[in-house]
Amino acid sequence: IAKLRDILSEEQHWMYVALLANLTTNKAACEVLLNHKNGEGLDFFFQKYLSSADDKNMEKIYQYGGYVLTNLTQFDFGRKWLLEATTEESDNDDDSKKKSKEKGDDDKTDVGEEKGGDKAADKGKGGDEHDSSKSSSSSVSKYKCLCLPKYKRMNVRDAPSKDAKPTGNFIFHGEMVEVMESKDGWLRHSKGGWTAEQWAGEQVMFQYHMHFTMLISFTSSLNPIRRLATFQTIRNCALDQKLIHKVQTTANDLIERLLLPLVVSTPYEDHEKKGMPQKVLAV
Repeated sequence: IAKLRDILSEEQHWMYVALLANLTTNKAACEVLLNHKNGEGLDFFFQKYLSSADDKNMEKIYQYGGYVLTNLTQFDFGRKWLLEATTEESDNDDDSKKKSKEKGDDDKTDVGEEKGGDKAADKGKGGDEHDSSKSSSSSVSKYKCLCLPKYKRMNVRDAPSKDAKPTGNFIFHGEMVEVMESKDGWLRHSKGGWTAEQWAGEQVMFQYHMHFTMLISFTSSLNPIRRLATFQTIRNCALDQKLIHKVQTTANDLIERLLLPLVVSTPYEDHEKKGMPQKVLAV
């Protein structure tokens, strides 16, 4: 997982994901991955790779990434991670631990500021390359900072610009923040300022979705390999009625999402169409 953070070759990507798929066939290995730093590595893998846009060139990554998910969800602890991992409680625990160390970190030579912080990137890379045509929004959402290995923390600035003055606050790798506004590739968040969504061409702030909610969106993926892995993973999770219950099913439109792909174009009589969902008739 650490290698996946910093490699550029597509071939290397799928080779490392394939290795992870092989490792997760072992129950003990799955437990180690989920217990290490509250599953931070798997959070990174899930958020960054399986949330990427459909791409023909990434089919091997989707295939082996799907194996990772189906392997994990064979076990009860893996199913719980997918449906409940990184809850508010664990996020708050992580944040409090980081805050308790923040003062001590600032008293030392700071690798994040001198080498990995965005000051160095200011000089060498010209700042944020994000598409400024993005319209601003004001809805509250959660973002997670995933900036290692290049940076260990990102500056918070008092305005949405690389030239704006740093506030003295930082977002550390792995930290979650609430974002109130996005503007030209910058995020105004709960740490009292703005941070770039990308820095020096690298994505460092990722919008956070609960894992199961994100997984469900893949049921409509254009990529059949990713779609199959999604259905297999949901099937595994459905083995535990305590995890997937009526509330989960209704809130996520699971019945429609799982059954609609099975519908084929059929010429219905007018009396048969009564009460049918419009999406079924439109197939």
